[in-house]
Amino acid sequence: MEDKNSAYLADIQCNNGQQDETVVGESIGLAEPEIEQIIKGLLKEGRIEHQSFEICSYRLTGR
Repeated sequence: MEDKNSAYLADIQCNNGQQDETVVGESIGLAEPEIEQIIKGLLKEGRIEHQSFEICSYRLTGR
């Protein structure tokens, strides 16, 4: 699962808020339930945070 988390984080960073979080996950072959699980874990770890001013609802925190 760590590989998927890392891949998702890299894509969120490259995405720079241009696509929503589901499209980003699907672009690396993840299904919606996997995407939701990864997002919950990354939020809990503090590696991403919620934002409301871009198309993508999450961004990296710099950790």
